[in-house]
Amino acid sequence: MDIYHGLNDTDDLGKIAVTNGSYHRFYHSLSVGGARIIVLDSECPLAEERGFLERELESEAFRSASFRIVAVHIPPYLEFWDPYAWNKKGEKHWGEHVRIEYDPLFRKHGVDLVISGHQHNYQRST
Repeated sequence: MDIYHGLNDTDDLGKIAVTNGSYHRFYHSLSVGGARIIVLDSECPLAEERGFLERELESEAFRSASFRIVAVHIPPYLEFWDPYAWNKKGEKHWGEHVRIEYDPLFRKHGVDLVISGHQHNYQRST
């Protein structure tokens, strides 16, 4: 199942967003069996995406789901293996808006699992 709806099949994944200020919508939700899955871009803090997340977390579909999952690109908590990129290029700040804005919502609304990408390594917390 492709929860990203083929978004990775294109070479134009929004690099334009950085140059002209426009942005694409890569967030959505779907139900699979008893699970409700929310997919967030989380690359840039957007009021529109946060509003979508809040509405989805309060929806009947989410509240009644047996298992509540959120998939985000930038993880709320991350470690980085390149000291130069971490300290000099500001990559230690990448997950801040997800951690500060979204993580409290995940906890408040009983998200069971957050799956994130970007790091290309395995991290687990319980």
